[in-house]
Amino acid sequence: IVVVFDSIASTPVLAETEGDFSDDTMAAAARFLSKAMRKFGRLVAREKVVLVFMNQLKATLDIYSGEKFVSYGGKAIKFRASIRLWVKTRKSDLEYEGKDPIGTWVQVQNIKNKVALPFKVGRFFLKFKSGLDQYRDCWEFGIAIKKFKDVGKGRIHYKGQTVTRKKFKKFVKKYWGGPGA
Repeated sequence: IVVVFDSIASTPVLAETEGDFSDDTMAAAARFLSKAMRKFGRLVAREKVVLVFMNQLKATLDIYSGEKFVSYGGKAIKFRASIRLWVKTRKSDLEYEGKDPIGTWVQVQNIKNKVALPFKVGRFFLKFKSGLDQYRDCWEFGIAIKKFKDVGKGRIHYKGQTVTRKKFKKFVKKYWGGPGA
């Protein structure tokens, strides 16, 4: 079972929703999450549930602490997590078809990992309408490991054949049966 909790930052606590605007609710979400994480720990392990929390980072105003970013909801999730991933995109990584953006390059950095090697970085292309582009990843990976020779202008050489990006999907299906086959 996988449970995804999207956007900790936009989740109000009861004190905020039922209280008055003048009430002080400073760090109420952090206190709530700290208590919740202690309760969830044993339950999640016993029931073999994968619990995914998504959170945003904000730039800190405290320039003396050393941390450039602070997450909403305090540090409870940071300490309890088995795996923490930092997903980054930049506006400069957007790709366009004409004037319309079709996708972006995403970089995922493994910040903490208790079950495998930490501090690994991955980069992949994410299409806005269809998700991960496996053929594009196959293209990029083939060039990176020197299986394909990049000849520029969206073309590669493979065993004496020149293949364009548009015909690459048919090419991969013909020779290997597609990604993941």
